[in-house]
Amino acid sequence: MEVIVIRLVPYKEYDVIVTSLCSDGFYSFKAKGLLRPTAKLSSIITIGNLINIETIDAKGGPLVVGAKPLLNMSKLLSNFDKITVLNYLAELTRLIIKENEEARLIYPFFKSALSYIEEDKSPLVIATIFSLHLLNICGYEQNFASCQSCGTLKNLAAINIKEGGLFCVYCKKTIDIELDETNVNALYNIFVKKEGDWFSNEFKENQMAPILRTIIEFLSDVFSLTFQSLPLLKLSFNL
Repeated sequence: MEVIVIRLVPYKEYDVIVTSLCSDGFYSFKAKGLLRPTAKLSSIITIGNLINIETIDAKGGPLVVGAKPLLNMSKLLSNFDKITVLNYLAELTRLIIKENEEARLIYPFFKSALSYIEEDKSPLVIATIFSLHLLNICGYEQNFASCQSCGTLKNLAAINIKEGGLFCVYCKKTIDIELDETNVNALYNIFVKKEGDWFSNEFKENQMAPILRTIIEFLSDVFSLTFQSLPLLKLSFNL
């Protein structure tokens, strides 16, 4: 079974209860002895890792008896920005996604994000696009097709996460994040045309950081949360 690890909770002295995502939603299992210094799976069952696990039915629930990594984690862990985004994706999912149906829907986007990180795509763009997908799944869908105020399809020039999407050059306000045509088109292609490949589009990264910052601020306010990964995101991307 393919799963993405999003949470590790110590249990007893050396055991861990693992929360993960899979194609069916949430999946939890025990990993006995994972905290022992000699544990063979300790470098595989890690936060944000995509792994293939084998479990057996045991008292108290599924017990992992084997696991293989499906990502080159050494490549990911050698880059600070990649590590930062990996932890942010897991934390964001763990804090916001609560229903099994939401977990099922976010899983393919999380899997895509991990693939893009491994392919050396922009960690900042990955974090931002993933966060926008998560907003949509959780009921805070953003409108990337037309102006939120007047409804025009033309001259879209800014985004306001709290107000739900894009604004045209005539309706935008000073608090909105300005976007150029490149980023407007990229967001339209991904979220309106439903293009599967995020990076078939070109992005202007300097406009991604304020979008990601605003998403985190919005979710922090709505859910009364504190993101532990935020200081590292600020360090990596000047949020």
